[in-house]
Amino acid sequence: MKQWLDRIFFLRRQPDMAWPVGKKVGYFLWRFLVLLAAGISLGALALIFAYGNYSWGVFLGYFDNLFLVAMNVLPAVLLLFLLYGLTGRAWLAFLLDGALVLGLSIGSYFKLIFRDDPVHFEDMLILREAGAGDRQDVADYLRFYQDEKAVAHLFSVAAGLDSMVVGEDQILGQVKKAQEQAQEAGTAGKYLNTLFRYAITCSKKIKTETDLSKTAVSTATLAVKAADEALGGLAGKHVMVIGGTGQNGGIVLKNLYSMKGLHIYSTIRNVTLTHDAHMKSESNTLIDYKERYEYLDQMDVVISATASPHYTLTCARVKEKLVTDKPRVFVDLAVPVDIEESIAGLPRTFFYNMDDFEELARANNQAKKQAVRQAGEILEEYQKDFMCWMIFQQAVPQLQAVKAWMEEEAEKKGLGRAIDKLFYRIRENAEPEELRAFLRCIRPEEAGGK
Repeated sequence: MKQWLDRIFFLRRQPDMAWPVGKKVGYFLWRFLVLLAAGISLGALALIFAYGNYSWGVFLGYFDNLFLVAMNVLPAVLLLFLLYGLTGRAWLAFLLDGALVLGLSIGSYFKLIFRDDPVHFEDMLILREAGAGDRQDVADYLRFYQDEKAVAHLFSVAAGLDSMVVGEDQILGQVKKAQEQAQEAGTAGKYLNTLFRYAITCSKKIKTETDLSKTAVSTATLAVKAADEALGGLAGKHVMVIGGTGQNGGIVLKNLYSMKGLHIYSTIRNVTLTHDAHMKSESNTLIDYKERYEYLDQMDVVISATASPHYTLTCARVKEKLVTDKPRVFVDLAVPVDIEESIAGLPRTFFYNMDDFEELARANNQAKKQAVRQAGEILEEYQKDFMCWMIFQQAVPQLQAVKAWMEEEAEKKGLGRAIDKLFYRIRENAEPEELRAFLRCIRPEEAGGK
C-alpha cells in the first residue's frame, strides 16, 4: 500500500531525496495549498451549520464581518496543519480534522434548532460597543427575538403592554428615541423604519381609542406614593432627586411640585448651565452632583433615577454621612441599579427598587383588563398590516418577473390564456391551504369591493 501511495506525487508522505530542488519546492507548495483549501472548506461548512434553522440571510451576514469568518476558519486550518505534522498524511489529517470540526458544528446546529433565542455574533459586538460586554448580569436585561416574534415584541413594548405599569406613556418616547439613535448610527433601513412607524402609529391609536393610558400610573408616580406611605406623609419633608434632568426624574419632580410643603433638592452636573425648565422652581434647590453626600443627613427621602452604569450612592459613604436618627426612604428607579442595595440594612431605613413596585403596578394593571383586550385587537390589526406590507415588498422582484412573464404570454396567446396559465401554475405549486387562501383573496365580491 505504501509503495502504491508513494508512486503518486500528490499522495506521497515525503518527497524523494533524489528530486531536484524545484520539484521539492513544488511538492511542499502543493501540499500547503491543498491543506489550506481543505481547512478553509471545513471552516465554511462549520459556518453553514452555525446559523441553525434560521434564514440564509443570517449565514450571508457572517461575511459582513471578516473577524467572524477568521474565527471560524482559522481553527480548522491550524488544526489540520497540526494533525498533518503529527500523522504525515494529508488525507488522514483531513479526515480527523473534519470529524472533529463538523462533529462540533453539527452538535451546535441541533442545539440552535431547539433554542428559541440564539445570541448571534453581531449581538455580542453590540453589547461590547455599549460597554456591557464585561457585565456578569447582562443577560438579565436582554431579550432576543427573530422574525414575527420581533415584530410582535416591538408593537407590545411601544403600546406599553410590556411595561411594569401597563399603558405607561414614557415607553413610547423611549421607542422613538431608540429609532432616532438607530437612524443616526445608520443601522435602520427601509424595513426597520417602517416597522417602527407602524408600531408608533398603533400605539397612538391605542392611547386615543382605549382607556389603557387614561389612568396610567408611571413607576415615577409610584415612587412618590411609596415614600409618602412609608413616612405617613411628605409635608415638611426634605426630598433629594438624583437624575432630575432625565425622563423618570422629571416625572418625579413634577409629582413632587404638586405636593405642598416639600423641600426639594435636585442634583445636577453643572448648576450654572442648566436649561431644563422643570428643574427651575421656587421649591427646588439645585445642588452639585458631587456634593450629594453632604446633603444626605438632612434628607428624609432620596430618589435616584439616572442612566449611570455606576452606583450614585454606596452604602459605606451613606453610612458615614448619616448622623441624625430619623426614618428615611431610599427609592431606586434605575435599571441597572443606582443605589447599593445593602443600604436597606441601615437603621430606620426604607428601601425600594423596581422590583418592589411590581405589587403596586399589578393592582393598577388589574383595572385595565378590558382596555388591554381592546389594545390587543388593535395590535393584531397593525401587526398583520405590517407583515403583509413586508412580505409584499420582499416579493416585488418576483412579482415583476411574473408580470413580465404574463405580458410575454399575453402577446403570444392572448391575455385570457396567460391568466389561465398563471392560475394552473398556482394550482400545481400550492399546498391545499395556500390554494384556499389564494382563492379567498380573489373572490369577485372582495375584489370588486376594493
